[in-house]
Amino acid sequence: MKNFFVNIWKKVIREIKSEPPKKIIKNFLFTLLGSFLLALGTEMFLIPMKVIAGGSSSLALIISTSTKGALSTENLITIIYWSCFLIGLFALGIRYTLKTLVVTISNPLFIYLLNFITKNVVIDNAQILSLEYWASNGITLLNINLSPSLSTILCFLLAVIIGPIIEGVGIAIAMSRGGSSGGTDVFSLLINKYFKIRLGTSGFIVDSVIIFVGFFIVNGFNLPLTLFGVIASFILSLTIDRVFYSFNSTYVAYISSDKYEEINSYIINIANRGTTLIKSKGGYLQKETYLVETCIDKSEYYDIQKAILNIDPNAFIRVMKSQEVLGYGFTRNTPFVEDKKEKEKTK
Repeated sequence: MKNFFVNIWKKVIREIKSEPPKKIIKNFLFTLLGSFLLALGTEMFLIPMKVIAGGSSSLALIISTSTKGALSTENLITIIYWSCFLIGLFALGIRYTLKTLVVTISNPLFIYLLNFITKNVVIDNAQILSLEYWASNGITLLNINLSPSLSTILCFLLAVIIGPIIEGVGIAIAMSRGGSSGGTDVFSLLINKYFKIRLGTSGFIVDSVIIFVGFFIVNGFNLPLTLFGVIASFILSLTIDRVFYSFNSTYVAYISSDKYEEINSYIINIANRGTTLIKSKGGYLQKETYLVETCIDKSEYYDIQKAILNIDPNAFIRVMKSQEVLGYGFTRNTPFVEDKKEKEKTK
C-alpha cells in the first residue's frame, strides 16, 4: 500500500512539472469556473425541479427519493463525487483522477454555497433566487398573476432548457483545459475500457440507465416528465459539443507556392509554428514542388494569411477547420525530443 501511494505521488509531481506554472494556474482557474457553472446549473435549476437528465445530480435525486430524504441531495452529490473519484483512482489510474480532482473538490462546495444563497437571500419574505419557491407561490408575468400550477410548468421548462445549457458550458470549459466533470463519468470510462464501447455510446448508456430508473422512482411512471429529462440530456450534450469545439478551434492550412521556402521560413521563424513539406506535382504544368502544411490557431489565421499573400500574391491556400490539434504549441508548451542525437545537440 505504501508503494502504491509513493508511485501516485511521483506521478502527480511528474504531471505538475510537465506544464509551465502559468499554464497550470490558468487551467486551474478555468476548471474552477467550469465547476462553478456546473454547480449553478445543477443547484439552481435541475435539483429544485427534480429534472432527471443523467449524471451525478440525477443519481443523487434518485437515491434521495428512494430513501425518503434521509440524506439531502447536496450531501449525496458529495458522496457520489468522492466515491466515483476513488473508483477512478484504483480502476483508471492517477492521470484520470488528477483531471477530476479540482471538480471533485470544488463542485460540491459550490453546490453547498449556492444552496445556502438560495435559501437565505430573502426579500419581502420571498426566496427570490429559488425556482422551487416561485413554482410553489406563483409568478407575476406581464402584470398577470400566474397560478402555482402554471408557475410550476414555467419553472420546469426553464430548468429543462437553461439548466443543461449552463451545465454544458461549465463542463466544456473544464474539458477545454484538460479537466473533467468527474462523478458518473467514471462509469462511462469503465465501460469504454473493459467492454471496448465508444466513449460517447458508453456515456449514453450510463445516462439512459439513470433516466430509466428515475422514471420509476422520481417521476412516478410519468412518461412526459421522463421525456423532458431526455430533452435536457440532449441539450446538455449539444451544448458541450458546441462550446468545447469553439474553445479548440484550430485550422490546417496547405499552401502551394513557388516561394514555398520563404513561406516555410516565415511560418517557422516569425509565426512560430511548425510545418511539414510535402513533395507534390502540379496536375496542369506537371511541375514538381513542395506543399507547405501547417496548423494554426484561429487568432493567428488572418495575420498568417496576409503574410503569405504578401510573400506570394499568387499563392494557392487551402484552409480547413480542425476540431482539435494535439502536440507542441497547442496542447503542450515544450517539445518532447525522443531522438538521443537531438537531445545531445540541445545540451
